[in-house]
Amino acid sequence: MLDRETKTRVVRDVVAIGQRLLALQQHLGFGQWLPWLSEHLPYSPRTAQRYISIAQWAGEHPDDFEFFVHLGLGKLQHLSALSPAQRARFRRQRSFRVPGSGVRKSLELMTHDELGRVIQGVGGLTSQPPAIPPAKVLRRFQHRVAGLDAMADQLRANADAFEETEIEETLDALLAVADELRTMLPE
Repeated sequence: MLDRETKTRVVRDVVAIGQRLLALQQHLGFGQWLPWLSEHLPYSPRTAQRYISIAQWAGEHPDDFEFFVHLGLGKLQHLSALSPAQRARFRRQRSFRVPGSGVRKSLELMTHDELGRVIQGVGGLTSQPPAIPPAKVLRRFQHRVAGLDAMADQLRANADAFEETEIEETLDALLAVADELRTMLPE
């Protein structure tokens, strides 16, 4: 019971942090989010995005989220990637056979890794990445470009620490991405 209460409290704290991070991300806008994040918080951008995703799930599917909240953050991250229909199966079914072990376990008794194997191994539950609206993909890309600009500032400040070939290879990779994007533009 104590474990369940603790996991629930931690997840609720993560949701609150995720909501604040999302609001801040929207407030700061293009080009400011990643530099602000790296300067002010001990989170990687990936951790911040996970917190935001959990907060969005809690807001968009509150009944579903409340059903699973006691499982803890790791398991919720697995479950949040599933569609509502796929999560409904986890709500209905009491136990699942854990691939590789032959043992049946409830969600509560599974480890984080076992749940991952169940999701990958149970027919119809392997999650496909949710479709991301094109505008959101472009915003994410713009944020990453802004992050690259901030990193370029750091590289410029330490330019003498790099070999010319390292800089050329990095620039070539960046230009290849830019050229590929350029092909998407109408003529």
